Amino acid sequence: MTDLLTIGALVASALSLVAEAMLKGTVGEAAKDAYTALKQKVSTWAGSKVDSLEEAPDSKRLLSEIAKAVDAQSRDERTALRELAQTLLAQLKEGGPIGVDLGKLSYMQAELEGLTVLSGTGVRLKEGYGGTLKISNVRVGGGAEHSEKPGEDTEKK
Repeated sequence: MTDLLTIGALVASALSLVAEAMLKGTVGEAAKDAYTALKQKVSTWAGSKVDSLEEAPDSKRLLSEIAKAVDAQSRDERTALRELAQTLLAQLKEGGPIGVDLGKLSYMQAELEGLTVLSGTGVRLKEGYGGTLKISNVRVGGGAEHSEKPGEDTEKK
């Protein structure tokens, strides 16, 4: 017999996936907003376990406890939580901005240098076969030293 995924397990997994992506810095603003909405709702019943999950996103104990807390809610509450979790997962799938997104690179020689991405992912390569790919000097995230706007001339004189 097949085990059914409960709404609690779906919600806990969604929170865990985003918490892990946030640790890596690969979450877009829309996903952060959806995460905050779901987290606030679930924290009502699961308390600090959701905060703890942010520090240990693969904790099976925390995932189980959060799932049980969600599954103990009324049908209407679980339905609302399922919709929030599905929205969150859709936003996570879209992801944040990507500086360079290479679908497939094969038997080529490519060099990327001096790339600054204000947020999201610097470089993503889905498939690579043969050849050489050199990537250097990639910065992700803003800061005082990286405050230029995209498209703005960054040459200093």
